[in-house]
Amino acid sequence: MTKPKIRLSLYLSEVKMRSIFRNETSSLFTRAEKVEDFLNVLFVINIFFMIIINIFNSDIINIALIVINILYVSISVIIDVLLKNIAEDEQRKSMISDAFNINITSYDSEDYYTNNAKPSIKRMGVNTFESTLYTNMLLSKIMIEKIIKVVIEIILYVIIIVKENNIGLAVTLTSLLFSSEIAQDLLKTIYYKIKVKQIYDELYGIFVTHGYSKKFEPKIILYVINYECVKSYCHINLPNKLFLKNRDLIGDKWNEINSNIK
Repeated sequence: MTKPKIRLSLYLSEVKMRSIFRNETSSLFTRAEKVEDFLNVLFVINIFFMIIINIFNSDIINIALIVINILYVSISVIIDVLLKNIAEDEQRKSMISDAFNINITSYDSEDYYTNNAKPSIKRMGVNTFESTLYTNMLLSKIMIEKIIKVVIEIILYVIIIVKENNIGLAVTLTSLLFSSEIAQDLLKTIYYKIKVKQIYDELYGIFVTHGYSKKFEPKIILYVINYECVKSYCHINLPNKLFLKNRDLIGDKWNEINSNIK
């Protein structure tokens, strides 16, 4: 039986660990997140102007729509191709730096990964295992928000179409809503969650159910690569505020799993 003083010591160690947690690469994801917020504003303005132009045709509104559309596409490309790739690249470097105790990035990630595995392929796998837990649980939360957003947009869309009885407006809004916002964003999030959950389950089997051994190293490398690839493909930002809000809750779950890693 664990003595009270020892339990207190373990608790204080955990509190200290969480208090000194640092992941400097999060600033790169936050930068992309802020630009995405601006993109959402442009999206709403675009919808507003498209509704107005079907009521009051104006050259000024037409020009404004052209500018907004060009900005929207350009900023989308910058976020996906530049900002998110830079952030993901530095995050991968941080993970590898921690996994093998080497320094290949200027961004510090002290105590970002909390497991006792020594620098090795095993630690790289456990790092990814930990990441998939956080990603999977946070995706569950943002999916709810995205579904609510989609439902609201569809309701507004139906109201506008029924009220205006305008086929041209229907086509325009359908193209905008379902190509740039609803279909791509929501479906990618769903796909992302399914793939991350599959990788999490596979790593759970390796590290908890069966217990690590050298024979699993090729599979560990495969799952690490698969996780990084699906992140790179989907480019779904997990808001830093959401992460910080749920860090302790998910951290408790991870500590329980981590104690059973063999």
